[in-house]
Amino acid sequence: MAEAGKFREDLFYRLNCLQLHIPALRERDDDRILLLAYYLDQLNEAYGVQKQFSPEALGFLNSYAFPGNIRELKNIVETGFRVSHGNRIQLDDITEKLQHRRKSDLLPLNIAGDYSRMVDKGESFWEVIHEPFLNRDLNRHQVQAVLQRGLQKTGSYKGLVKLFNITEGDYKKFLNFLQQHGVKP
Repeated sequence: MAEAGKFREDLFYRLNCLQLHIPALRERDDDRILLLAYYLDQLNEAYGVQKQFSPEALGFLNSYAFPGNIRELKNIVETGFRVSHGNRIQLDDITEKLQHRRKSDLLPLNIAGDYSRMVDKGESFWEVIHEPFLNRDLNRHQVQAVLQRGLQKTGSYKGLVKLFNITEGDYKKFLNFLQQHGVKP
């Protein structure tokens, strides 16, 4: 807005003294477990019980994308806590809350697995990422996460072509896919 003349430039620079980038919850692997434990501990203390997540539920939640970020995480913990029987919150207790979600949102973020299939096993981007994305088996956030991991290693989209086993002739097709579907990280 300052560049367009709709906001005073001097005021912009006065207010813009510190910028903080707070990554989405799906990008903060270590924080998900801590936050899950924190909200569960709060509920346990408030109700005087000692509920825990089952290993399956915890594994799912640790790899879930949380498109609703922290509010969704907190709501899922509360729902699982309230509907669970006994002292264990099972996978069904938390996925029941997510039934209204699209199939692609419920898929775990298997970033490491998809990345490894291309980088270590030589499979092509087109079969590991492109096709599942078009079939709605992967969501945009998952594709972005795999691309981001590759960019951290290569530093460029040209580097991704080689890393993800894309032929040089498909470079423009690759860039068009990223642009058309809004998956550029």
